[in-house]
Amino acid sequence: MNKVRRSLFVLACLSVLVTGFIWIKTWRAPYSIDTTLSSSIIIYAKIDSMWRNGRFDNIDSYVNKLNERSNTYIPTQIAYATYSHNCEVDIHKTIDLLAKIKEFIKDKLEYVSPVFEELLESTIIQYTKTEEFYNRNKVSQQFLWSIYNPRTMKPDKRSKRWGDENLFFNAPDVLVTNNLVVPVKPLETVAPSPSLMAKTEKELKLIICGDNTPIIERKAAVRALVAQRHAAGLREVAKGLYEAELLYTYNDSADELVRAGAAAVPVILGLLNDPAQRISQKKFVIWPLVRIGNTRPEVLQTLQMLATNAAVSKDDRAYAERALRHLQQGKP
Repeated sequence: MNKVRRSLFVLACLSVLVTGFIWIKTWRAPYSIDTTLSSSIIIYAKIDSMWRNGRFDNIDSYVNKLNERSNTYIPTQIAYATYSHNCEVDIHKTIDLLAKIKEFIKDKLEYVSPVFEELLESTIIQYTKTEEFYNRNKVSQQFLWSIYNPRTMKPDKRSKRWGDENLFFNAPDVLVTNNLVVPVKPLETVAPSPSLMAKTEKELKLIICGDNTPIIERKAAVRALVAQRHAAGLREVAKGLYEAELLYTYNDSADELVRAGAAAVPVILGLLNDPAQRISQKKFVIWPLVRIGNTRPEVLQTLQMLATNAAVSKDDRAYAERALRHLQQGKP
């Protein structure tokens, strides 16, 4: 993915939202954990709506309540880091918070996608370079605040988006406490409406990649696309792991393959072993294998081959080795 970066939607309610494109439904279950946690998509949509409308006090309140209530929830941590940069104008704090997320997820191969790992790493690098520039030029925090304080900036000077949508789109909805990872089934789910399901793949991709597409509408379009591909076969679903739109299609495509279980393994191995498949980053195709947890000899042999093949990128070799170790020993 060559560090691809693409840089909303006002919610009428939290329980049910029906538009021509999407349905948001409320889900409840007797979890022992806090079941009122929203998905990363919903968190971003809510804060982005406040940002666009200049409701900075509401952002303060919402983000601080998120942090008080679920500070080990990865989407909350991303929201707090973004808030530190965009609302507090504190780049050092932002880098520190993102670095803590990186530390949280480093051994969580089964739960955290390589796409999210890469996005997070590139974000940290970007902010670190910016901080180094400020330090070299002796730019003070007070000066930055006087320029970038969103409350005093003219609306047309503020960023049109609250944060990096891609980070939220690919964030794992998990709680991480010590070495325990707890997957969270979010309160709200985003489902495509019948009118969205009736669109062609080309029409759905125009929505998915539209610069001004609200994040919830984008997510619903992705799910419609994956559902259509599932009807055509798992090979079609797997396209979401390596196509140009993977920043949006990756997680839902991987989820669909994982739900298919053993039936998806031959499809994934075919992509990894077929030299005609010019997939630039094979680690994106490997991750569903890790989640399925299949340890058939052909799976281990493929990972071993990738881990030792000099023709494969260093990054992919390292990821294949991590995946192999995870499947063989049950640890990353």
